[in-house]
Amino acid sequence: MKARGDVGELKLVLNGSFRSGTSMLWKIVKDSNPDMLCFYEPCHPSLSDLICEHPEGHVNDLHGYVLFDEYHHAFDMSEGVFNDALSQTKIYPDTYDQISKRVSRFTCLDQACVLQSNRWHYFLEELHSEYDCALMHVLRNPFKVWDSIQRGIRQQGEFSYQIRRLLRNRSLGEFFGSDAIYQKSMKVHSLQPPLFLSSFERFIVGWILSNDIAVKAVLAHSGTVLTYESILSSGGDVLDALDLAGVRFDQHAFVRRQAVTFLDSTEYNKIASICTRFGMEDVMEDLLKSIGELQ
Repeated sequence: MKARGDVGELKLVLNGSFRSGTSMLWKIVKDSNPDMLCFYEPCHPSLSDLICEHPEGHVNDLHGYVLFDEYHHAFDMSEGVFNDALSQTKIYPDTYDQISKRVSRFTCLDQACVLQSNRWHYFLEELHSEYDCALMHVLRNPFKVWDSIQRGIRQQGEFSYQIRRLLRNRSLGEFFGSDAIYQKSMKVHSLQPPLFLSSFERFIVGWILSNDIAVKAVLAHSGTVLTYESILSSGGDVLDALDLAGVRFDQHAFVRRQAVTFLDSTEYNKIASICTRFGMEDVMEDLLKSIGELQ
């Protein structure tokens, strides 16, 4: 275990599902803690390519933020520092060892750091054990997440999107790796899938199983679980009360207050129907109970 206060201390792991508000929280943490290095998506398998595609000061089209400047400041990218075992994987890490070796690149730096990832649901327990870091996990209404994923596919071209739909939704889950998360979750939980699942059903199952594991790990170590909806409905004020290893969340004035709820009754019934097919109603109820208690 790396002791708190060491040079290169990993202060906080900020985790969540894709398209769930992790980028917004990363920006808030970055703006609120100028004395720390706040790295965006350090676990991405194509991280080296992404950094090269985003020269210093480049605004990412999807998020509207400058995402990768910290890497340009902290690393000599000509040394292939992120060409490792993790860069040979797909969307989701295969083992914790891959993550640990990647994280070690950041804990060798001379400043404390925060790492934001959408991929560490099944490895938060090990990260806390090795680095004694604070944990934070954010969730968003899964129907809104799925809609956002579909918009991302459409940005690649309407013709391509319609072809995917004609293929019985079989390829709609490839973007943002929702099918990869589903496959990882099914393997970890040793579940047998029913026949004739749509991409949306696979997404919901992966979302429930992976987030249930992540929420339990975070709460077991006195971490913080938030919903994207709670942040928006409070205009960011819900972040003011957080105390996570000295990491501040006070620069959230850009968050626009909205009247939103996490899940309505129609959405709940749709999720319940999918979970019944898998025999995982208890998992769904545990997760939704945890989320409900946080609202």
